[in-house]
Amino acid sequence: VKPRGLIRQSIGLIGARRAKPTILKTRVSTRTFGIKFPLDILIIDKNHRVAILKENLESFRVFTWRPVYSVVIELPAGTIKKTNTSLNDQIRIQQY
Repeated sequence: VKPRGLIRQSIGLIGARRAKPTILKTRVSTRTFGIKFPLDILIIDKNHRVAILKENLESFRVFTWRPVYSVVIELPAGTIKKTNTSLNDQIRIQQY
């Protein structure tokens, strides 16, 4: 899911009942305030590779990185481990 518009992107998964893969564009951080479940986070570089990953980011936390990256993928907790995702893995995003 790719939220369209600044307001929808700012809201993200706040109020959702469960985690679902979400793609966001932001350069500094992702926050889990108001999200009731942990998330796995992938930070993607301009070559569509995993530059940073964070597993099991709990609710009411802030995760920051250097502002050279702007694509964030929020995933249900456990996805990184289940899929064996690692740094430098190539990511292909398909829109349906």
